[in-house]
Amino acid sequence: MSSCYRVNWQDFAKRIPREEVQRHSDIVREAVLKIDPAVQVYTMGSYRRGAETCGDVPSITLARPDLRSI
Repeated sequence: MSSCYRVNWQDFAKRIPREEVQRHSDIVREAVLKIDPAVQVYTMGSYRRGAETCGDVPSITLARPDLRSI
């Protein structure tokens, strides 16, 4: 296996700064809103709880308030 496919497990153990999680969230939000401006995008997990660092990029939940679930 070439080195570009090897996983550095130490990277997974590092906490992610809140600012970096915000950048990921902004990228997803921008892409989603290009597709459907009515969608609301929420970044969840420890980010939503106000943590300064996160163990991963939290789930990003999409919602359309004008649609009802069945």
